[in-house]
Amino acid sequence: MRPKATIEIEKLGTEYLILVRSLSEELACAIAAISRNDLEALKKHVESQEALCAQLLAISKSRPLQANSAALSTAQNVFHALIQTNRAYAALLETSGRSHQVLLMLCKTYKDSSCHASERAQRACSLSCEV
Repeated sequence: MRPKATIEIEKLGTEYLILVRSLSEELACAIAAISRNDLEALKKHVESQEALCAQLLAISKSRPLQANSAALSTAQNVFHALIQTNRAYAALLETSGRSHQVLLMLCKTYKDSSCHASERAQRACSLSCEV
């Protein structure tokens, strides 16, 4: 029979891994929301990410996790998947930021050119009316 403390640590470790997997899934959902330009879904997934990170932090502060070799192998796989998803998310956010800047610049250029065209049209109209 295993000591109660060992069972509690294993339970805590399992809960921690489930939360890390959930965080990885939320990152993937956020990536999908960005690709669909779905701002509401993105907000929801970012909020979920923040809540999961808070839970992970609380668990890691409450008790240091110890693991046997099988649990360590599983944890490494889970964390590797999270790292890969996080890299893809970071790259997408960087690209989205640049795309956003380009769109803002294009909108400003279009707005400025349409304002100037409107002014030219008004001057042309007023000149033709005076003749």
